[in-house]
Amino acid sequence: MITTTQNNFKNFFKSSSWGWCLFDFANSIPAVIGGIYFAKWFTEDVGASSIAFNLLFFVSAIVIILSGKWVGKRIDTDGYKFWIKLSSGITFIAIFSLFLTSQFLPKVVILPISFLFFVIFLFGYQVSRICHNVYLRGVIPEEIQSKMSGLGTAANWAGSITGIGLTIPVIMVNSGTLGRELTFLVASIGYGILTPISLYFMFLSKPNSNLTLLAQNQEKITWKSLLSSIGILLLIYLLLFDVMATVQRNLPLYLSQIFKMPDNTQALGFLLILFSAMVGGFLAAKSVQYKNSKAWLIRSSLLLAFSIMLITIHNNVTLWIAFITAGLSYGIMESSIRVNFMGTFSPVKAGENFGILAVVERTSGVIGPLIWIIPFTIFSDNNNSYIFSMYLMALISFVAFLLLFCIKKVKHL
Repeated sequence: MITTTQNNFKNFFKSSSWGWCLFDFANSIPAVIGGIYFAKWFTEDVGASSIAFNLLFFVSAIVIILSGKWVGKRIDTDGYKFWIKLSSGITFIAIFSLFLTSQFLPKVVILPISFLFFVIFLFGYQVSRICHNVYLRGVIPEEIQSKMSGLGTAANWAGSITGIGLTIPVIMVNSGTLGRELTFLVASIGYGILTPISLYFMFLSKPNSNLTLLAQNQEKITWKSLLSSIGILLLIYLLLFDVMATVQRNLPLYLSQIFKMPDNTQALGFLLILFSAMVGGFLAAKSVQYKNSKAWLIRSSLLLAFSIMLITIHNNVTLWIAFITAGLSYGIMESSIRVNFMGTFSPVKAGENFGILAVVERTSGVIGPLIWIIPFTIFSDNNNSYIFSMYLMALISFVAFLLLFCIKKVKHL
């Protein structure tokens, strides 16, 4: 006899919710591979400076800042299906072209061409995230949205674990430049296979037909009205996005510089971070709800600041402890921010709202790199520069922690 639990398990893997989680899983494969191996390849093998590497994220952030709100409005108008297919195609083409660039173009042009393709990859990835969140707010039933947000976060980190797991044998067999370049191929294959499957399941469900009618009578969203209603929240999101993104991007370079950690050891360290983040995602699915999302943001922001301070201690034991605590904070925080933000607006014009959140997130891609490189302009010693940059990230996270206590109640958009 098949139990109720077994039936629910089977029904989940036949549902659009499964497709939504799988999409998060698929997207995280090229994201983590690009975030870890592209950083080292771009700086150590191509020869780009740390400033040029952070400038790459600065440029990609500007693109989203200028287009995010407009893209969100177009998603509301055209429907998420068109835009999620378009952005997925852009993401695949960009990451696969990055591999082709590394293999077939002369070295003299690899730096600018790879710079361009990675910016395109980040744009496609960000638009996919907007569509993905719109689906959560507008298609998945509201009573399970907070739970699904946590499960999606767990799937995201599980995909990252899979991505790293797939690349470890590649790196071990092909050490150095070739191994890093082959990870781009692994990323494009994994993404290219899983994304169409996830879209198939997502398209089994249709958005609420009443949303289009309601959107026609919805008050126009302006930056003035937005800032007056949830301005303090957006600032907190900005600070937390700033810390998470900047630390994640620069951690491989930090570990190489300060701890002299080789690629294969770093891969194990990132696996531990990702596994802890997946646990954090499952914890968020179980515990984070609309009504308590602020409390979980407070906890995760303080835990993040603590983790970064541990990273600055030149000790291998505290470093591996920091990997665990940082991963937990990332997993909880990602879902908590999404749930907390969704609680400020109805599903109407979800695309525009999430487009604005993408603008806020990518603004951190402008501010974060600039803050990170400040110590590099002050200190002549790279070790001191890296450590002080980490101190700044811990400070920003602690400021966000303090600001969360200033919030009483925000207006509903």
